[in-house]
Amino acid sequence: SLLAYCADQVAQERGYIYADPDARTITAVFNDQRSTLAPGWRDHRAHFAAAFTPEFKKWLEQNAKPMGQTEFAEFIEDNLQDLHPDQAQTLLAVATTIQATTGINFSSAKRLQDGQAQLTYNEVIDAKAGADGALKIPQAFNLGLRIFKNGEGYKLTARLKYRLHSGAVKFWYELERPERAVEDAFTGYVQEVREKSGYTVLIGKP
Repeated sequence: SLLAYCADQVAQERGYIYADPDARTITAVFNDQRSTLAPGWRDHRAHFAAAFTPEFKKWLEQNAKPMGQTEFAEFIEDNLQDLHPDQAQTLLAVATTIQATTGINFSSAKRLQDGQAQLTYNEVIDAKAGADGALKIPQAFNLGLRIFKNGEGYKLTARLKYRLHSGAVKFWYELERPERAVEDAFTGYVQEVREKSGYTVLIGKP
């Protein structure tokens, strides 16, 4: 829509388009001060703000925040469609195992040769009996997300972390450089405007 409006104004010789990576905005100023022969009042503008998608906001807001067993399981289940298909089943199995197992005590953890982690646990069935088991946790997983509304999909990698304490386990994930993904996605918008608008695009605040 911004490109269509810029084309209608036919102000390529009088205006500039400003791209602000920090605010993630693109602003066209159609009567900018491009000539000393005529004043540029700079009050005729069109403004575009790149808004995060709801799914990206969820992953970003929960980034690096420890979650309990049930909370982690519910989060994975609620956002399963954002995961890579091959890894979705693995994480879903981890999540449902944790969620379905009550009275569970985690006793140890070790790193396996394939890069995954293995948590050893004991499930207390009653006061006298129990069942031992091992849970394999992937070291990382991939997300396929649209970062901006109406934007293209983007691949993000998340490292899965855990912490054992008094028989309980906390899970969290850490997105790898999400700010770089946001920057790259916004750069794609700027490049599209530069190629299609016919205006001079400047990086900075209008």
